[in-house]
Amino acid sequence: MKNTQSINSKTKIFGIFGYPLGHTLSPLIHNGLFQEFELDALYLVFESKEPAKILNACSGIGLEGVSVTIPFKEWAYETATERDPASEYMKAANTLIRTETGFKAYNTDGIGALNSILRYVPGFFENTVGDIYLVGSGGSARGIAFALVSHGLQEKKLRIVARNQEKAENLIQDLNQIKKNAASYLPLESLLDTKNTENISLLINTSPLGMKGVEGTLPISNELLDRTHSVFDIVYNPLETALLKQAKGLARVLIPGYEMLIYQAMEQFFLFTEIRPTEELIEKVRNRVLDALNKKL
Repeated sequence: MKNTQSINSKTKIFGIFGYPLGHTLSPLIHNGLFQEFELDALYLVFESKEPAKILNACSGIGLEGVSVTIPFKEWAYETATERDPASEYMKAANTLIRTETGFKAYNTDGIGALNSILRYVPGFFENTVGDIYLVGSGGSARGIAFALVSHGLQEKKLRIVARNQEKAENLIQDLNQIKKNAASYLPLESLLDTKNTENISLLINTSPLGMKGVEGTLPISNELLDRTHSVFDIVYNPLETALLKQAKGLARVLIPGYEMLIYQAMEQFFLFTEIRPTEELIEKVRNRVLDALNKKL
């Protein structure tokens, strides 16, 4: 394999903008793939509270593209001279790719979640019964909702389950412009309603409830989980969240949060290189990520 740490005038530079970045796994993922494909490329960490200054400073080193994480996703959207539909919808971007006129903004969070779902449940939209419950109304929820509705819900409806009804209704209004009557609102307390007997094809938690360091867990009944085909918690610290523990033995399929981390990175890698890693390579990445997470968490 090529030693990507050896930099020359032809080396393509990529990286990540964010603050703080002490625990980012992006270099592990991308540099590993650069080596697998023997690409003359390097992925660096640009940790700063002032991303615009870093972007300007990097203009002369062949910076081809960057991943962007909190708190700079809105800045990345505003900085871009072009935007893909997902970032335009979300008004936030997690990827910038150099163009002739500046940078184009992309958001791979939603497609990363969608690909995670389809990996665990091939034919999900056609072969499962019930609506989709999306818990949360923040940035992650917007990205995932956009990807789901854009993909096509078939006969399913999207239920936005949230504490903040105003934010949820704003999200629903935007989604219903993409597809008429695609989404509707449910209060968070409905997850404890034992009178609700409808089947649920998928429940996705995009809230921070269950994350290490965040007080509280998602209030949800065993009866509801027993009627749910698949449960997806995008939280990956801890690896097995309280929701996934509760759903074990009730829901048929459990999707861990690190899958979204991996698949959104695979989309970024394609934007960087126009190469799509094989499932075999993605499995290598998955093993590296799990090994790193087990050491960090």
